[in-house]
Amino acid sequence: IDVSRPDGWATDELGRWWIPGVDTALAFRDFSTFNAMGLAREQPVYEVGQRNSARRDVGQAALVESIRRRLLPLYRNEPEIVDSLFWRYVADSLEPSGDATESEERLEAHTREAYRKLMRHFRAPAARSRLGIDIPVPIPDSLRAIAAGQSVSFRIRIDTSGTAVALEQVEGIHAILDRIALRSVLQVRWQPAYLLRGGHSDPIPAWVRFGVRFPG
Repeated sequence: IDVSRPDGWATDELGRWWIPGVDTALAFRDFSTFNAMGLAREQPVYEVGQRNSARRDVGQAALVESIRRRLLPLYRNEPEIVDSLFWRYVADSLEPSGDATESEERLEAHTREAYRKLMRHFRAPAARSRLGIDIPVPIPDSLRAIAAGQSVSFRIRIDTSGTAVALEQVEGIHAILDRIALRSVLQVRWQPAYLLRGGHSDPIPAWVRFGVRFPG
């Protein structure tokens, strides 16, 4: 089983890999929060003496921020584009119920509808290869018990041609198994992200989180 360093890739001690020439400051962004992505907005608060219309506006703003937080995984594919689409096609359509807090059922319904609206304009990168079918994922016999049912996760930067140009390991389980997962992921063929507008599908660079799960 080959666990050597992949040819043509640079790496560092943080578990990050990239093709030489790639802008690593861009490729390895912090996606942990909206603030880290540069998309933070002030949280609305109620004030004593607010009129009903003002309270309604604050209620909608709170609902908008709640739905944004629930869409964070989608934001991590391409923060600025997803956020611009959210404010253009989703935010104004969110109507609070008028209760002090929104029910979980209503929040889930809002989130599903927001996701559907965003998917009319944005497609995240998608794998065109299947691990274990198109691409073998070998497991050393001595590590099968450790690998069983476990996953190694990566965040991958995909360019407009569908080529992985940078990736970083997000979760791991064992040094050798992590490297096996890495070598398998580097063989995956990708469909790039797309921005859908005016009847056209324009490929754009974006990120995707991708996991290699070892069979149990």
